[in-house]
Amino acid sequence: MTRARRLLAIACLGLAAGCASAGPSEDNGPRPDPVRLEVENRATYNVVVYALYGGQQHRIGEATALGDQRMTLPRAIPDGVRVRFQLDPVGPPTEFLSQDFFLDGGDVVSIRIQPNIRQSTVSIR
Repeated sequence: MTRARRLLAIACLGLAAGCASAGPSEDNGPRPDPVRLEVENRATYNVVVYALYGGQQHRIGEATALGDQRMTLPRAIPDGVRVRFQLDPVGPPTEFLSQDFFLDGGDVVSIRIQPNIRQSTVSIR
């Protein structure tokens, strides 16, 4: 009986060692393009852009006053999830929250920040 247990233990250790040396599986499929954001800030104040999904908030970047910026959505946000964009002005105590969008790699999000932030728009192309 003890000999059978020893052989079983050795076999299990050998199997575990073989699995550990196999390494991570390799994904040969093409990596999707990131989601790009084109931000036009027509306001006279800087605005911080956030992406909200699944109860998490990711800071994307800051759009400078009266300027245009290009940003990318972090790869930590998976494709096909519902994402909302929050625009948080530096200074004024108001903010803008977009509707939900389903985004895929290669999408371009156009964000237009208006002087009255509540009139800002977000669209996908």
